[in-house]
Amino acid sequence: MLKDITFEVIHKGIIESTIPLSNQMVDEGKQVNFLLNCDEQTHGRGSGNRKWASPRGNALTTLNIKEIYMPKDTLKLTPFLIAISICGNLNKIAKDKFVIKWPNDILCKDLYKVGGILVDKYKDFYQLSFGINLVQCPGTSEIRKGGRIACKLENHSDNKPNPLDFSILLCKDICEKLKTYDCKRIIEEWKKNAVFDIKITKRDDESGKTYKPLDIDIDGKLKVIDDNGKEEIFEPQFPHIHKI
Repeated sequence: MLKDITFEVIHKGIIESTIPLSNQMVDEGKQVNFLLNCDEQTHGRGSGNRKWASPRGNALTTLNIKEIYMPKDTLKLTPFLIAISICGNLNKIAKDKFVIKWPNDILCKDLYKVGGILVDKYKDFYQLSFGINLVQCPGTSEIRKGGRIACKLENHSDNKPNPLDFSILLCKDICEKLKTYDCKRIIEEWKKNAVFDIKITKRDDESGKTYKPLDIDIDGKLKVIDDNGKEEIFEPQFPHIHKI
């Protein structure tokens, strides 16, 4: 039986980023699970060490969970599980449906990006980080070349959740799912919330070649097909998760 996952809540104002500050707290002796949330990040980080716009009013959070609490059999699917939680909770308060783009981007109905997820490991802590545009998002001029246009929840919901409260709600839901979901359930729920009628590209591939998703297997691998009818398999790129 997996342990219940509880966590301490820590809130900060303006900081560089929740991830390096989490690392600092661990270095200074933090020994319990903790949620670190902030009002604003000056150097927020997205996937591939890209900059993540982190203005005030959004959900900017890192949930730090000790390794002993993380289920080993579903560990590689942790980003998929976080995406399920965020997408599901957004859809509870939104007028328009949010969806997941493989592997874990959260998009609005216009396929603009409302949130992103990172999973890191530092010492004996797994760091489950997410940024969700609740009331602000970067403009087109701020988005890197090849990046997806951003959106914000405010344009798709009459609800205006408090960033810290919403982060706590999400982290409690993530912890419950970590305890109760097996691989089959994660993938089944991911597929129910995912968008397949979309063209995607390989990460960091500047050729512009696009693929259409076909299906996903129990390990999170995505079967795709290119414009010439050739099928390929995309592996989820979560390097920190596989280094157990």
